[in-house]
Amino acid sequence: MKICQNCQIKVREQIIRQHIEEGVSMPQLAKISGYHENTLYLWKIKYLRKGVDGLKDASRAPHYHQNEYSNDIVDIHLEVAVRVQVHIGNE
Repeated sequence: MKICQNCQIKVREQIIRQHIEEGVSMPQLAKISGYHENTLYLWKIKYLRKGVDGLKDASRAPHYHQNEYSNDIVDIHLEVAVRVQVHIGNE
């Protein structure tokens, strides 16, 4: 069953706050919640760094395309294409 992102964030926050404010151990929270203990520690770090916003799922999409050319290469290609076109046009 999939729950909405806001509900997911609230659940994560409640779990982490039980640890921080009430002193419930991570192993105990892992057992109760069904989440792996390492996941809970990651959430805690993110929560302490960024607050509730740190508990949002990060995008898994790549920030670039593996076959994408750098801007320098694109500029050189365009410059050569313009030169070739001008040269062909003058013949």
